Amino acid sequence: MTHRLGLLSMWLVCAALVVLLRPWSGAAAPAAVEPPATLVATGRNLFVAKGCTGCHSHAAVGAPLADIGPNLSHYVPDTMSVRQWLRDPASLRPTTQMPNLHLSEAEINALIAFLQASAEP
Repeated sequence: MTHRLGLLSMWLVCAALVVLLRPWSGAAAPAAVEPPATLVATGRNLFVAKGCTGCHSHAAVGAPLADIGPNLSHYVPDTMSVRQWLRDPASLRPTTQMPNLHLSEAEINALIAFLQASAEP
């Protein structure tokens, strides 16, 4: 009986972790959280507000202040890689000029949605 309770407890903990960690696994956020068009618009606004236009050009927002980073107009992001890059660029490339913007998960999701939408033909 004790062994079964232990296995049941372990299973419940694993199931809870799967549910809790799902939003960070790269899976798309539920549509009820924020409509896709709104998420894209939020990402576009963040692209400007967070200073991305200081280094990156993008057809939706114009030319950069300095031509440092790549043109992101048609960039197709690999969600997992871009998520890590936006969390902490130096963790992937220690010599990068891109600063850590200390973005929240919601901001990262919005920026990825903006990049994905702009990459579509």
